[in-house]
Amino acid sequence: MKSTYLRLVPALVVTLVFMIHMYNATRDGLRHYLLRKALVHPKLSPWRRLLSSGDEKSFLDLTGFDFVTFRELVHIIATNDEIARRRRVGRPKLLNVEDELGIFLFYLNSTMRSKHLAVIFGVLPGNITETVKRLMKRTVKALRNYAEAKVSFPTVEIMRIYADMIQDREPTVDDVIGFLDGVSIPIQCSDYPEEQAMFYNGYHCDTMINNIFLFAPNGKITYSVFNAPGSWHDSHVAQPLVSLVVERIGMYKICVDQGFQRSGILFNKFVGPLSKKTRRNLSPILRRVYIEQHNKYISLRQCSEWGMRSLQGSFSRLKSRLTSNSKERYLILYSIILLHNLRTARIGLNQIATVFNAHYEQYINIEGYDRVARYYDQL
Repeated sequence: MKSTYLRLVPALVVTLVFMIHMYNATRDGLRHYLLRKALVHPKLSPWRRLLSSGDEKSFLDLTGFDFVTFRELVHIIATNDEIARRRRVGRPKLLNVEDELGIFLFYLNSTMRSKHLAVIFGVLPGNITETVKRLMKRTVKALRNYAEAKVSFPTVEIMRIYADMIQDREPTVDDVIGFLDGVSIPIQCSDYPEEQAMFYNGYHCDTMINNIFLFAPNGKITYSVFNAPGSWHDSHVAQPLVSLVVERIGMYKICVDQGFQRSGILFNKFVGPLSKKTRRNLSPILRRVYIEQHNKYISLRQCSEWGMRSLQGSFSRLKSRLTSNSKERYLILYSIILLHNLRTARIGLNQIATVFNAHYEQYINIEGYDRVARYYDQL
């Protein structure tokens, strides 16, 4: 009996190994991989075709920048050795600096995943992911102090310029210097219950981050607080800005919506249209003064919506669900803000900058040229 059992052992081992092999083959067959043989060489990729075509409109549509600004951006973020493709050791890289910057801009300007970008650039998804992470850090480091891209609260002299720009379009308003608004962006769920609870937004019933942006009449972002937990209200997120406004804004004002505090230390510093409930509760003595102010700021309230549209329309990555990694998410948002300012300065295509441009004479003021006034009763 024992000898019969011993003779069966090899057969059982062979059967077990065969079953394991069949299981792994079936499992691998069900997995989805993008293989090198399915991709063209980077030199023959659609991206290289676009780059060498000279078609400015198509390039601007896909990257957000024209050829001149794109190549200048290459020199800002890369070293001379990288541009010349000089390497001390190893074989030459498949991608040059222009390719890597193209990957990063395509990533920010779309909601495509790495496997879709891989088909466009002719490299594997792993290369796409690694390139995006590296370019995020380099872009933030290179542009955060770059004059045309950096985010800086205006000085008194610049505040006067901004106020004059707005008064050219709204003659009754001579002291507003910017437009403040908040936006919530969905993010992936966290593995940690405490972090998940902190970022859960009850209004949207989703895991979100809250952000506020201050737009100047030239279309640039002059102050921002981003990557804040979704459970925080806009008024809470804006606390760092409140301290700065109280200290530095002086006689000037910022146009906001009802989500921000306008009383106490912010009285006559944060201004904007009044809600129906607030107008209903006004005393007869104050009603005339506040209603006059309310009517002045209805049309200006539209400007912050234009700013958000410029930001999210140009950088569609903000419309997708961002990563749960807080540091990586911070770099994505910061690089988008810096590139938005650079794009506004070099390319334009910003509704705020267009309307408040002194040479733009199509509209005497922005009354009737907005989509927000319908939500407020002009009295």
